[in-house]
Amino acid sequence: MGHNLMRTLKAIIVASLFAMFAAASASAQDQAASFNAQNGNVAVESAERDRYIIVFNDNVGNPRNAAAALARQHGFAVRQTYTTALKGFAASLPARAVDALSRDRRVKYIEADQLFHANAQILPTGIRRIYADANGNIAIDGFDDLRIDVDVAVLDSGVAADPDINLFARADCTGNPFNETCDPDEGDDGNGHGTHVAGTIGAIDNGIGVVGVAPGARIWAIKVLKNNGSGWNSNIIGGVDWVTQQGTIEVANMSLGGGSSDALCEAIVNSVAAGTTYAVAAGNDDADAANSSPANCQVNPNGADNAADGILTVSALADFDGIPGGLAASTCRSDVDDTLANFSNWGSMIDIAAPGVCIESTWNDGGLNTISGTSMAAPHVAGAAALLASTGTYTPDQIHSTLTSEGDTIGWTDDESPDGVTEPLLDVGDDTVFVPVTVAGDGGGDPINESPTVTISSPLDGDAFGNGIEVTFTGSATDTEDDDATLSATIEWTSDIDGVIGTGTSVATTTLANDSDHTITASVTDSGGASDWASISITVGTPPEPPVGVTMFVADITMQMKGPNLDTIVTIRADTDENGADLNDAPAAGVVPHIQLCPAGGAVPADCFFTTTTIATDSKGKVKYKLLKPLVGTLYTMTVLDVTDNSGSFVYDGLSNFETEDSYTID
Repeated sequence: MGHNLMRTLKAIIVASLFAMFAAASASAQDQAASFNAQNGNVAVESAERDRYIIVFNDNVGNPRNAAAALARQHGFAVRQTYTTALKGFAASLPARAVDALSRDRRVKYIEADQLFHANAQILPTGIRRIYADANGNIAIDGFDDLRIDVDVAVLDSGVAADPDINLFARADCTGNPFNETCDPDEGDDGNGHGTHVAGTIGAIDNGIGVVGVAPGARIWAIKVLKNNGSGWNSNIIGGVDWVTQQGTIEVANMSLGGGSSDALCEAIVNSVAAGTTYAVAAGNDDADAANSSPANCQVNPNGADNAADGILTVSALADFDGIPGGLAASTCRSDVDDTLANFSNWGSMIDIAAPGVCIESTWNDGGLNTISGTSMAAPHVAGAAALLASTGTYTPDQIHSTLTSEGDTIGWTDDESPDGVTEPLLDVGDDTVFVPVTVAGDGGGDPINESPTVTISSPLDGDAFGNGIEVTFTGSATDTEDDDATLSATIEWTSDIDGVIGTGTSVATTTLANDSDHTITASVTDSGGASDWASISITVGTPPEPPVGVTMFVADITMQMKGPNLDTIVTIRADTDENGADLNDAPAAGVVPHIQLCPAGGAVPADCFFTTTTIATDSKGKVKYKLLKPLVGTLYTMTVLDVTDNSGSFVYDGLSNFETEDSYTID
């Protein structure tokens, strides 16, 4: 049942309870109605029939004595008394007492008690940008029914107690003033930074606040920074040492940094050897991360700087809308959407990028705060590492290699760093890879009403019909809370020219305006008040002649590793505007590229892994090929030999290609 419908039903219950107070004055009823109207933005979870708030008239001198006298007279217990901001009391009342109190001259009005809750849970842009909400195994739905079964240490300014954080343990390693070991069960967050980091890692999926990458993960708050946000390296090493001593912490986050330190790096390397994976911030100086620890810490300093060693150094992506494409306007900073943040450190030490600009998360005052930094990027990676670590089957280096291989270099631009390398962007959307182990949650929270989804099945976008011809529109709607068939029957169909056409899953009409281009919209609203719509464009009148002999060309070939496999995407476009081939031309759908994918030195086509002339492009002019588990150390080359179109609409012109072949070496 949708959340808003639940609220409506409960409001009806409340209204029915007020109807019991027939003898109450009209003034009292007006005030009660005013109270509910003013608080309509606060959802009501329940209104128990025996809980009430009794408000006295202003002339009652001692509300406490009056409440006690009424309780003795009518046989009930007072829950709470109000004497200053309001004169009155709260109590559980039997039905006979409700009637009696409503007629008492001292009582102004009686109101049913209600259970209020915090504002609805926010899905941060960073969580959406790494596709955590799209992975059904993480089950982000506003219900605290499942939590990720993993322990994550936050080495920071501490973590404040918060209903949105599963704060499992604390330790204060900052010295009070001088201690040989960290103080267990100590170390509140007087800064806010550590609480923010903890929320991104594992804020509970409970319908309030925000939600983390690994919802409900057990957070170990290791205070290594003072409340001013700084701390001695000796204390930070003490924190790493304390984490390692526990032997049960699978992942640690270090959103901090300073000068290069061999001692700190040695401690982290040994902690990784003991089984803990580290996510560390690259730093915010727009400089080479090689000059800062822990960003420059490696298990093997003499090997590759970004080898899969269980220490993931994280740079920051600027993303303002939670989706790729670089189309969003900036919000809290002047960065460009889907680019490396202009403050982020860079260089060969960087292993992976993650959202780190304008990230909203928990704060030490019990609310939320939006801040930026590689400190905000690292906990996204720590949360992702926690998803894998919860299974108990990954070593730190395997977690490292899985996160980087699942990351994507498409959809964002590393325009700030001088190294010319675009690191993989964190992506946890693959539900065949990220399958965390969970434990039962508290079951609390008021779930967000999920929006329905509308699909138009016919006609197709771009279809044309003669004047006066009957056109039938069909579609469907799906929803998490509502019955799909019932919801689909409420779809409203409209034309931007003729207005409403009809309602239902199938609507037929012969009255669409002739010789016109129509935008047809199918819209629906679920029982919780959430809406969705879909639209197509059709032509009514003499259909235009299909294109003939339009030049088509290869616009792009993209090769990348997705997990253990090599994916190649070929994009074909067509010069429909006849102003010359360019990358803004329309996609050529339904055409067939003739391609070959061969290892270096292979005799074409005998040694090629596959040659295909059968797979057609989709509506975006794209076709995808997958090579399973290619050989490490091998150079593979994808070549487009020809493109055919059986309709005769398009003619392939290889001279117009922007790209004819591309190569990729498997590391």
